[in-house]
Amino acid sequence: MPPQPRESNGKPGCTYVSGQAGSDQGWNAFVTVTTTETMQGFTETTANVVPAEVAGYPAAQSGNEGRNCMVSVDVSDQGSVFVNAISRVQNVNACDVGKQIAGAVVQNLPNA
Repeated sequence: MPPQPRESNGKPGCTYVSGQAGSDQGWNAFVTVTTTETMQGFTETTANVVPAEVAGYPAAQSGNEGRNCMVSVDVSDQGSVFVNAISRVQNVNACDVGKQIAGAVVQNLPNA
C-alpha cells in the first residue's frame, strides 16, 4: 500500500502499512521529518536508546528487540527523520522495519 498522509502528536507525516488492516500479519510505521526534535533530543528524552546507523547517517533506536520501535536519524543540526514502527507479528523486528523506512526517506531528502 502506498504511504498515506497522517498526523501524529501534531507532526505531519506518512503511514506505511504492510499486511491487511485488522489481521495479525504485517507491520505499520509512521514517519516524519521534524524540525522540533533532533536525534540528540530524542536520546535525551527516550528510554533504552541504543546507537544505530541508517543510510550512512548516525541514528538512535529505542525498542531494540520486538514489536515496537522508534528510530531517530541525525540528518540535520535542526531536526531529524523520526519513525515509529509497530510489528503485528513476533518474527518481524520493528526496529529493522523502522530503519528500512527511515533509510528510504533519508535517500529521498534534498542534499542527502
